[in-house]
Amino acid sequence: MSGTRLQKHASFMLALFYFFKLGNGIVNCSCHQELNKDGYPLPMYFNYNMNIKFLFDYFQAETMNEFIFYNVLCVLLGFISIYIKIIKKGVTKIEKKTELKENLLNLNKMCAYWRFNYTLLTFLNYTIDYLLMLIVMTFNVYIFLSTMFGVSIAYLFLGHKVMK
Repeated sequence: MSGTRLQKHASFMLALFYFFKLGNGIVNCSCHQELNKDGYPLPMYFNYNMNIKFLFDYFQAETMNEFIFYNVLCVLLGFISIYIKIIKKGVTKIEKKTELKENLLNLNKMCAYWRFNYTLLTFLNYTIDYLLMLIVMTFNVYIFLSTMFGVSIAYLFLGHKVMK
């Protein structure tokens, strides 16, 4: 790299550090302003606190009803995640069967339709899985158990379709 190019990159990095106020190595604009018992900005242990931030600041569980609603939502998201995986597996089976039966002229149009459906299902599946990962990273015992319960119930009722 040339000297001026390196200077531009360095000034950009300094601007980022200034923007995020990263002077002492700790990000000060975290949603968890208080430090945990180890001195870090995020909790790294499971807790039983019912006053949690659920993904975003404006989804804060302040009452017991809101907390129960978020737990039910975790159960549903876990179930939907597995259900979408089963649907994706079914779409690939249908695609293989119909490809053999269709003629060559209609095949490209059908394949594009199935690929679009598969892409949409994959996007939805990864979105829900990453949301569940972020939700579980609140390190709340009840939220974690709700998520695991939803995934377990989905495998209990729909697991035989996954194994085929």
